Amino acid sequence: MRKISVIVICLLLVMTFLTISSLAENNKHTLAISKIISNIEAKEPSSSPIQAKRQQAINRASERVTGAVSLIKEINAGLYPIPKYMYNNAQIMIIVSSYKRFGEKPGNEAGRGIAVARDPKTRQWSAPIFVTVKDGYIKDQTEPRDINDQFSDSETTMVFFGIHENAKNIFCKEETDLGNLAGVLVSSGIFQYRKHVGESAALSVGLFGYVYSRQLIIGISIENSTIRQDQILNEAVYETKVLEQFLQPAPFIPKPILAYTDMMNQSYPGNR
Repeated sequence: MRKISVIVICLLLVMTFLTISSLAENNKHTLAISKIISNIEAKEPSSSPIQAKRQQAINRASERVTGAVSLIKEINAGLYPIPKYMYNNAQIMIIVSSYKRFGEKPGNEAGRGIAVARDPKTRQWSAPIFVTVKDGYIKDQTEPRDINDQFSDSETTMVFFGIHENAKNIFCKEETDLGNLAGVLVSSGIFQYRKHVGESAALSVGLFGYVYSRQLIIGISIENSTIRQDQILNEAVYETKVLEQFLQPAPFIPKPILAYTDMMNQSYPGNR
């Protein structure tokens, strides 16, 4: 009996030793894996901040799109909305604003906004190109008003429509000059465009413009202004600083970015 007890004790001691050895080996592997992970994180310290910075820019882009949707709805619900034939006949539409709902102001630009265009084949509206506006004068007032001063009012918006197909191409570059001999002419959108106006007239004018401030909207002509692509937001959303063409909605584009496109396709589809 004593002999059996000794054998049992020896077996227990052996099993205990094996268990301790196994735990020690597992701890060694765990420490090794932790060390590898730490080394990887140490070698790539910048990956997380870069991704966070891009996500912040995407969030700002989404906020701008959301602001544009609410503002167009507000304009069209007013006593003197932009005529529907402008939306229905437009090949390109640009909306720039100083409203806080458009998000953070980029640098020293006067206003920030988006541009969308119709696809010539499907007649559907494109994903937005992010733009800014700066400098120039509004001419259709008693005295010309500086655009930068106009946008210092936190409730100012400008809306531009290009009726001719070629109007789209002029915005697919880093910057576009508006309202001077070397750039694109911008004429008042109210009273100067009717359904019977031919393509030649639309092409000669280039764009039709409106200014919306404190719930009042008038047609405007402007001169010596510049619209630039917002390279920070475009790069964050499309991984391209300057878009050379308007893109159609695609799965890689975050859904909030397409809110304005969806609204335009629902309210002003190409078959009208």
